[in-house]
Amino acid sequence: GLLQRMANASPSPVAFSLRDRTVCKGGGFVFFKINPDSRFPLGCSLLRQAGSRYFYEPIETLPENVSRTDDTLIIDTRGGAAKIGADNRAGWIAYVRGNLLFVKFFPITAGGDYPDAGNTVSVMWNGTVTELSPQSPRIGLEPGGTYDFPERWVLKPLKREVKSLRDVRRIL
Repeated sequence: GLLQRMANASPSPVAFSLRDRTVCKGGGFVFFKINPDSRFPLGCSLLRQAGSRYFYEPIETLPENVSRTDDTLIIDTRGGAAKIGADNRAGWIAYVRGNLLFVKFFPITAGGDYPDAGNTVSVMWNGTVTELSPQSPRIGLEPGGTYDFPERWVLKPLKREVKSLRDVRRIL
């Protein structure tokens, strides 16, 4: 497990969010449950840039290397480069590469004030690395206040190597 903690050491109230960015070797598949009540039509958003400003916007058509089942988004990180966010409510995100499955479990705060367009999780990939990023809601802290964001990590060897979307669907 992993525990992130923030503490307000200032004399004034503050509000921040915690984000865990776990960088994995690229070339695998990321998957997570789609929020059935997502504000995004396809259950996710794409990070875009306009000048020096970055922002998430709903995806109208999934990128070629992203697919979805009825309730799961699957990203093949072997192609292209992008960053996708989602308002995941299941509290987990998984990455499989070869015959290793890595799952990160994290708490979701119903009605929480999540930054980045309300995304609770994001995935960045570029062919070389894949980054899994759960995020806490924005938390207000009085001076001396603390907030913990725990995660549980599971690494599981699989009997067979995962090489395709079909293989990912098999382990779902």
